[in-house]
Amino acid sequence: MKHNKIIHIIVVICFCTTLFLADGLRLTAQAQGLDLPAPTQMIPLSHQFSHPVLKGLQLDSNDPLTIKFIIEGGDKKQVSEDESAKLVRYFLAALTTPSI
Repeated sequence: MKHNKIIHIIVVICFCTTLFLADGLRLTAQAQGLDLPAPTQMIPLSHQFSHPVLKGLQLDSNDPLTIKFIIEGGDKKQVSEDESAKLVRYFLAALTTPSI
């Protein structure tokens, strides 16, 4: 009976020790490895950035199936063909999605 009580006390002490100490040590070790700020330190805002935006489209009155898309580059001077195609696909997908 005495041995069971001693074992229970030892298990409770080990559990409390690992609960409070090991968790704190693990978190600080992970934060140091990733160069993260302290948990109480405020994180500064990142710089402002503007993504490319599809601003409009231009229809040809002579050929109604010819559509020119007007894309504003945002912070970029020139928008790549892939980004332009992605914006056009998003626009066309929004046209085909039914509104509820």
